[in-house]
Amino acid sequence: MLRKVSFWYTLTFILFWNGYAAQQYFTGQPGALQLFLFGIGFTVVLLATTWFSRWLMKHYKVVDEKAEEILSAKFKNKRSERNGRTVY
Repeated sequence: MLRKVSFWYTLTFILFWNGYAAQQYFTGQPGALQLFLFGIGFTVVLLATTWFSRWLMKHYKVVDEKAEEILSAKFKNKRSERNGRTVY
């Protein structure tokens, strides 16, 4: 449910922002093209972060296991170098 809300919230914001920029462009307001291009860039960033957060929530167990494995291996390597002996 929350995933759908975040998607629709993002989509609504994008439509309002780009609609306002298009209205500014068609009425000949100064800086309208920059506003529209910024809106397009911001749209890409918002959609990418929404997609990444959905992907991360779907795969959080796998990501958490990999992070634990990587961090524990790095910690053991640093500790073994510091003490001069191998840690198992």
